[in-house]
Amino acid sequence: MSLGILLLLLLMPVGYNQKVRKMIIHVGENVGNIAERINSATKEIKIVSGEAHNKVYDNPIILEAIRKAIDRGVKIMMICGPNIVVDGDMDSNPKKIKPLIEIAIEKKDNFEFYLSDRRQREHFMLIDKKHVYKEAPHEQLAPIRQSTEIENSFWEANRLELNFDESKKGFTRIITKDCVVDHLYYYDELKSKATALS
Repeated sequence: MSLGILLLLLLMPVGYNQKVRKMIIHVGENVGNIAERINSATKEIKIVSGEAHNKVYDNPIILEAIRKAIDRGVKIMMICGPNIVVDGDMDSNPKKIKPLIEIAIEKKDNFEFYLSDRRQREHFMLIDKKHVYKEAPHEQLAPIRQSTEIENSFWEANRLELNFDESKKGFTRIITKDCVVDHLYYYDELKSKATALS
C-alpha cells in the first residue's frame, strides 16, 4: 500500500458517517437548503459556480446567509465566470449591480472572489472541508440540474479542496467592480449570447 493512501486512511476522521443524497432540481428551488449549509459553516466555504446564477446568488436568503457567515468569521472563496449573470434588466438594474460582488469587494478580507477565464466544468460548494453540494456538468444557465449532497464527506471533500486550490491560482481576484464589469450580463442577454454561439 502506498504511503499516501496509508496517510489518508490514518487521517480519516473517527466516526466517519457519510450520507449522500442525489436530487434533480430546478435552479433556485433549493435556496433554503443552500442557505442552511452556509449557515452551518464555522471555518470556510469554497464555491465554484459557472455564472453565479441570479436565482441563487442574487437571492436575499443566500446573500443574508453569506453576510452572516462572514460576520462570524467564516472565510468564503468563490470562483466563477467568465460570464456572470445579474438580476433584472436594463430598466430595473441599469448599472448591472450584483450584490454578491459588492459583498466580496466590501468584505475582501473574508471573501475572495475569483474570475475564471473559462467556465468551470465542475460546480460545487464545500463547507468546512466536509460537507459537499455539487452539480453534474450542465450547459450554461441550464434550468434543471442534477445535484448531489454529501454530508461528512472525506474523499470527495479532499478532492474538491485540491481542485479548488489548484484552479484559483491562475484567476483574477476581484477587488473592485472595474475588474468584473465587462463580464456582467442580464439573464436574457447571456441566454441570447449562448444561443448565438451554439
